[in-house]
Amino acid sequence: MNRKIKKLMAENEKDRAKLAVIQARIDDRDAQIQEIENTEIIGVYREFNLTPEQFVALIRQIKAGAVPKAQPETEAE
Repeated sequence: MNRKIKKLMAENEKDRAKLAVIQARIDDRDAQIQEIENTEIIGVYREFNLTPEQFVALIRQIKAGAVPKAQPETEAE
């Protein structure tokens, strides 16, 4: 096989390995984000002492637009 082809194929393999590592890090961060969001949701649920039914009703009202959505907090850089 042509030396240049072998070299390009090897570079592709290295890049695929790097990509797999990066994708794993992204997936891990996404899982961490999901966990933090879930914790925040549970915090709101507990803070307002809602029953599960009340919580579901609140979520449905928010989705329907009956309750204004909170604006995301922005951090000063």
